[in-house]
Amino acid sequence: MPRLRLFLISLGAGTMMALFGFGGFLLGAWLDNVLGLAPCLSLLFLLLSLAVTTFLVYRLVTWGLGRR
Repeated sequence: MPRLRLFLISLGAGTMMALFGFGGFLLGAWLDNVLGLAPCLSLLFLLLSLAVTTFLVYRLVTWGLGRR
């Protein structure tokens, strides 16, 4: 497998984890601010976004390696 392809897959996976994790946290923080809740929704959205992103990264890596 070409090194460039592996590099691009890992770059995409890392970027996806960072953006979705941070986005989930920001969405939760905004909802916490609007609804007047403590850090409950921030943590909940962060954990949910990381769980979903982990699944998506798994799918990306298995697709990139040619496995179905």
